[in-house]
Amino acid sequence: MQMQMLKTYHKPMLKCIGLVLLFNVSNYILTSYMPSYLTGILGMGESSSLLLIMVVMFVMMPLTLFWGHWADRLGRRPVIGAGAVGLILLAIPCMMLVTSGNMWLVFAGLIVLGVLHAHLL
Repeated sequence: MQMQMLKTYHKPMLKCIGLVLLFNVSNYILTSYMPSYLTGILGMGESSSLLLIMVVMFVMMPLTLFWGHWADRLGRRPVIGAGAVGLILLAIPCMMLVTSGNMWLVFAGLIVLGVLHAHLL
């Protein structure tokens, strides 16, 4: 029975696994790893790094509603698909901005990651 289900629904299951992987990795990077990375590796102060993350999270809150509105109008697949493709294409450039150490470039990289992550919520 289970093998039949895997054979029949392998494409939807792989899509689901991919989306969950993208969501969990981007969520973990933004909320757990990034504050430690900014303070431990880049040498930013704890308050500065946490403030950056908090601002990104506050920007993400209304964006979640915004993307939800567009998902209602266009359908969830295009909106989630755009976020997934954006994360795949822009994750490395965003991390390059973050590793620059310049506060504004770090902020820009985090904001782009946050905007793309909000697509998946």
